[in-house]
Amino acid sequence: MDRDGYVIYVNNVCERHYALKADDVLGRHIDELNDLDYWSPNIMPIVRREKRRITREQTTFLGRKLLTTATPVLNEKGEIIFTVYNTRDTTQLEAIKQELEVTRQALTASKGKNDSSENRCDIITHNIKMKQLINFAEQVAGVDSNVLILGDTGTGKGLFARHIHRNSLRKDGPFITINCAAIPEDLLESELFGYSHGAFTGANKSGKKGLIELADKGVLFFDEIGELSLRLQAKILHFIQERQYIPVGGTEMKTADVRVLSATNR
Repeated sequence: MDRDGYVIYVNNVCERHYALKADDVLGRHIDELNDLDYWSPNIMPIVRREKRRITREQTTFLGRKLLTTATPVLNEKGEIIFTVYNTRDTTQLEAIKQELEVTRQALTASKGKNDSSENRCDIITHNIKMKQLINFAEQVAGVDSNVLILGDTGTGKGLFARHIHRNSLRKDGPFITINCAAIPEDLLESELFGYSHGAFTGANKSGKKGLIELADKGVLFFDEIGELSLRLQAKILHFIQERQYIPVGGTEMKTADVRVLSATNR
């Protein structure tokens, strides 16, 4: 979309998501298209006003739910020269949300209960070096510090993270794993930090607790943390340093007592 709000390019994904042909929208103004109720809400006025990336859930005229991100490109004067729209069909995101909700419910039900298998080791090996690593992990477990686990894909980084949790003072608390490579970033931020009332269109009216809050007194394990953008890594780093965070769309600072374990193959 150019600086005046006229559509100048449409790809195949956009055609599929909005059930429109490129010829239906090319050369037309975004406000005109919005008036035709092809989708709602129109997020362009927010982009023009705030001159920053905006993400909202949109509904097309066929009822399809899309997670739409509008990213303005600015010149040296801070003026918008064009805007790039990116959409994701939230059918898959809804499935991920359901999986996360199941995890939340399981954590809520088990929080505070003892795990009879808490000290078992799921790493089966006869290798001396691996046994030394297991012993080292158990020593690290006793120190309530954050841990970064390095290793190639498939080498058992997640097993080591869980073993550290089971042998730590937080063993009775929750252990939450977040696969950073599998969850879209726009969804991950709200799931991680939670969101407040009215944070975005389609949000739960009463807001929602984030995984950080649910992991209080326990462990949060970021699997493949290197796949996250630097922007989100910076937010996580701030939480690690300060133990404070602000939910998406919120204004009040929250705190959580969480030990952070991370793993990457980079």
